[in-house]
Amino acid sequence: MSLLLSVLTTLALCISEPTDTIPEKELHIQAEAGVAKLFGYNADGMDLTGGGQPYFGTIALSWKATERSADAYDKLWGLPSLEAGISVFNSDMMGITVKDKPELISHSGKLLTAFADFQRDLISTSHWQSGYLFGAGFGYCTRPYNGTDNFGNRLIGAQWNIYFTAGLYARYWVDHRNAIGLDVSFKHYSNGALDRPNKGLNAGGIALSYTRSITERLVSSQRVKENYESLIPDRWLIDINAGWGGKAINGVWQHSLSPKDPNYGTTHFHIHSIWRAHAALLYRYSLKYASGIGIDATRYDFQDPTMKENGHYTLGIAANHEAYYNKVSLATTLGWYLYSTNYSPVAEKKPYYESIGFNYYPASDQKFYVGIQVKAHLLKADWTGVHAGYKF
Repeated sequence: MSLLLSVLTTLALCISEPTDTIPEKELHIQAEAGVAKLFGYNADGMDLTGGGQPYFGTIALSWKATERSADAYDKLWGLPSLEAGISVFNSDMMGITVKDKPELISHSGKLLTAFADFQRDLISTSHWQSGYLFGAGFGYCTRPYNGTDNFGNRLIGAQWNIYFTAGLYARYWVDHRNAIGLDVSFKHYSNGALDRPNKGLNAGGIALSYTRSITERLVSSQRVKENYESLIPDRWLIDINAGWGGKAINGVWQHSLSPKDPNYGTTHFHIHSIWRAHAALLYRYSLKYASGIGIDATRYDFQDPTMKENGHYTLGIAANHEAYYNKVSLATTLGWYLYSTNYSPVAEKKPYYESIGFNYYPASDQKFYVGIQVKAHLLKADWTGVHAGYKF
C-alpha cells in the first residue's frame, strides 16, 4: 500500500502545475480504512456465524476542474471531483451457514475492486468540505460460490462482479494540503444475474480517511447563476436504442442443489440471450437533466419447460430520467408491464421494473451513444446488458 501511495504521489507531482498560478486541475490522493456490517443475507436461509469484523480499505486519486478550466457542466455541478482507485473488502472471516447444509461453514472471500466515482460538494469552506458520492466498478472475488466446498456462499456466485456504491463524506482541512475525514457508504456487489447464485453482498460502512492535496486546495463558490440554456443541443428528443442482455436462469441453479440433479454442485450456468428495444420521448429541461416517458419491448430468448422462466416477451411503459456530465450520463427508468407471456416476476405479482445504467456519447452533439445497464425488480437484478442508441 505504501509503494502504491508513493507511485500515485510521484505521478501527481509530475503532472501538477507550479503553485504560483491557479492550476487547471486540483489533484488529491486519498486513503481510507473502515468497518462494515452486512445486511439482507438471511432472506435465502443464510446465517452468519461470527468470526470477526468485516473491514475495507481504499486508495484513490481524484481530480477536479478549477475556475480556470471549468466548463459548463463543471460549473452547474458545483465543480465536482472524479475519483479512480482500488479497494479491498474483506468479510471472509465470517462463516456462512444455510439451512440446506447447516453443518457446512462457507465464506464470502475477499473482494478486490477497481472503481470510479463522482463526488459533489454541498458544503465547501476553507476548513470544511462535505457532500455526496456515487460510483461503480468491477470486483474480483477470491472465494465465490462452489457447489461442493463453498456451498453456503450464495452472496457472491461469480468470480467477477459488478460493484456499486453511494455515500456521504465530511472532511476537515487542517491546511491547504492535508485533510482528515469521515465517510459513510452503502456497498453492493453482485454478478447482475449473469451467473448463479446472485443474492448479492450488501453492506453499510463507516470509514476514516486521509486526503493529501498535491496541488493546493482552492475554495470556490458553489453557486452558479448561468443556466447555459444556449448549450442544450435540443429540447425535445426522440430516444431510440436497442441491445443485448444476458441472464443465467435462477431455476437451473435451484435444481442443481439437489443430489438427484445431473448438474448437482455445478458452478457453470449458461448465459441466455435477451433482446431489447426502447423508444422514449424526452424533454431536456436543463443541460444537466432530461426526463420523459417511453416503451420497452423485450424478448427473453430461451426455452426451458422445467422452469417458470420460459421463453417469453414483455412490453412495458416507463418513466425515464437522465443526468448528464459532459460525455457521460446516468440513465434510470421505472416501469410497469403492460403485457407479458409467462414471465415469472409478473406471475409473482411484481408488475413493475427498474433499470440503471451509464451512457457514453462520443460526439459533442450527444446524439449517438453506447451504454450498459442492469434491469431489476425491487432492486433484484433480472439481467445485465449493453446497448447502442440515437437521439433525434
